[in-house]
Amino acid sequence: MPRFLKGEAQAAPFINEAQGGSDVLNFTTTARKEGDHWVINGRKCFIGAGHKADFGMVLAKTGDPMDPATRGIRSLSAFIVEKDMPGYKVERVEESMAGRDTASLRFDNVRVPESYLVPPGVGRGLTPVFMAVWDVGRMGICGCLTGCILGCCRASVKFAKERALFGKPIYNLQAIRHRIAEMYVDLAAARSLTYRGAWLRDKGLSSRLEQSAAKYFTTQAALRASLHAIHIHGGSGNMVEYMPQAYYRFVPLLIAGGGTDEIMKDTVGEAAVSGANPVMGARGAEESGFYIM
Repeated sequence: MPRFLKGEAQAAPFINEAQGGSDVLNFTTTARKEGDHWVINGRKCFIGAGHKADFGMVLAKTGDPMDPATRGIRSLSAFIVEKDMPGYKVERVEESMAGRDTASLRFDNVRVPESYLVPPGVGRGLTPVFMAVWDVGRMGICGCLTGCILGCCRASVKFAKERALFGKPIYNLQAIRHRIAEMYVDLAAARSLTYRGAWLRDKGLSSRLEQSAAKYFTTQAALRASLHAIHIHGGSGNMVEYMPQAYYRFVPLLIAGGGTDEIMKDTVGEAAVSGANPVMGARGAEESGFYIM
């Protein structure tokens, strides 16, 4: 960990499996206790830069989700695994359409000492994973997506000023200005949602609702912005020398990261119906209505 904090080592969350990313109770990776060690067996997939990581945090089953003693998420624990541990293997490296590599990892009787069990301990693995991947990481993804929207705006405005049609820059065309306007509105909203979620997180306040809203909106807004930018650039928008095509390929990579759109909407919708959220007030949707704080 000291090497990681100094920037001398790389780390990655070893979470996703072929059976599901959000369906953690369906994971098949296990860890069993043997003396003062834990033995890990299983596979992980779609691990971003997993083949470059010096160590990672593995989410594994240490109990039966159906057993009353380890019911549900109490069956999950988190462990630190280092790349040079016997039995740890990078099985496959795949390149996504955005050019970012993901790895498939295998654990064959990987023995880790008791000290590599991530606090708060056995049956509490979802807490550090949520904090590292879905909580803090979700805001980082929102920041990336907001940056994509900004990049699309800047590239589109620049191109619209330089590209002439019928003797005039294309920004004179209403259709072009409308696309730029939609990108600008999405950018302003994405920034606001992202900053609010991050501010609440920094203050140590509950931010699951705000982060979910920000993640869903920034994903959709970035997709819209990248497509707008391609339209504004015309045929050039598909060329590798222009950025719109790169944003259009990069954004889908982040759709599932930190939670899919469907999970984000479920979280926001549940809070909206219950009324237990700061945007709709404490009395519920029927009485309070939406307003901006």
